Amino acid sequence: MTFDKRYWEQHWQGSTGEHPPNPHLVAEAGGLAPGTALDAGCGTGAEAIWLASRGWQVTAADISSEALARAAERATANGVSERLRWVEADLGAWAPDTRFDLVTTHYAAAASPLEREPVSTNLSSPADATIEDPRRRWSMSLAR
Repeated sequence: MTFDKRYWEQHWQGSTGEHPPNPHLVAEAGGLAPGTALDAGCGTGAEAIWLASRGWQVTAADISSEALARAAERATANGVSERLRWVEADLGAWAPDTRFDLVTTHYAAAASPLEREPVSTNLSSPADATIEDPRRRWSMSLAR
């Protein structure tokens, strides 16, 4: 199975559910002062919207235009669209044009930048903490 754009468009066209933000992100980032964040492989935006609702300026990237359209609708419904920038991008090829205080990814496919370079590469300063699930289902780095 190839996790390419076609796969993700079909996945999100067939998906009907909205999911809450990843509990690991909520636990680890809930008490942080807001800054800039990148949600790589944001899907329908649960984590990006959660961060934006807490004052973060979030760049949320995903390969699927369907997922991003749903995410943008959810952000508008939650009143946080002004704190979000949606980017349609293949994470295997895309490089952000800025640095971030927090970089997070949850459930991203194996062809993500995490396979190429450390998560902390796009942080504003060296990471104080990088937290990864050993099954590679999520990863988060924090800069203070």
